[in-house]
Amino acid sequence: MKNERIKAIRDAFRKVAYDEVSERLCVDILDGIRSPRSLLAELLAEGNVANDLGDSSGDDIPAMTLPPNVEETLAAKIEEQVERARTMPFEQVSWIIFRRVLDCAFHGQYHPLNTMVSPAKICLEVKGERNEITLFYDHAEWSRSTKLFATARLISTPDAIGLLNVRDLEHNAKYANVLDKDSYELACTLATGWGQTTVIAEAAREDDVRETMAGLNDAIGGDLMRDADGAFGIRETGNSEMTRVENLSMGMKSLALLRLMVTGGRLVEAGRTDS
Repeated sequence: MKNERIKAIRDAFRKVAYDEVSERLCVDILDGIRSPRSLLAELLAEGNVANDLGDSSGDDIPAMTLPPNVEETLAAKIEEQVERARTMPFEQVSWIIFRRVLDCAFHGQYHPLNTMVSPAKICLEVKGERNEITLFYDHAEWSRSTKLFATARLISTPDAIGLLNVRDLEHNAKYANVLDKDSYELACTLATGWGQTTVIAEAAREDDVRETMAGLNDAIGGDLMRDADGAFGIRETGNSEMTRVENLSMGMKSLALLRLMVTGGRLVEAGRTDS
């Protein structure tokens, strides 16, 4: 929610500034520490605004001079957009965010196919508590009994694990389009987090999910590892070479991804607060 409000504030300045307004400044405006007018004045003083807004002048630091009526109109418009970002109701914004997730996950087809039947529902039981979402045609209603403190991730396909062997994954933005955004970000997190935790921390995590780990290890039938070139793979019992993760079957990819998330500290019990 906060990220969406920050984006809206950044968009308010996007048509004005040469350089994108930083997230820190957007947060300061959102929290009331900075005013939109003071930031606009700062941009004008630095000459960091579009050329067609006014005339540059000054010696050492280029400044932008705007006619008073133009500057006031611009400031008022930015203030209006910022205020909208601050005050937009939680329910309205959250429904749009949720609808976008549903559109992505179900390709837009999540409403009842028969308009004469009751609204569609998604029911999920978490830690013995029932969580229910009722989907109408123009909004959603939900009861959230379970308070989750761990990071929740949407994994739309286990193919996310295949991105782990892409060289310099974090700096290859084109791979963000190979799979969905969530899968790309998960792959980046797992790749960069590999081997960064202490042995004690990893042992503690494995102890917490010992039963799950045992089941995963038995199902995988081998060791999850990286070779000398840094590629991830599974070396099954009896084989001298490993199978790279992108060449695993879809079922094995699912198991390997879960195994990697556990050892990387990215999969914890929902009630814990350390993730």
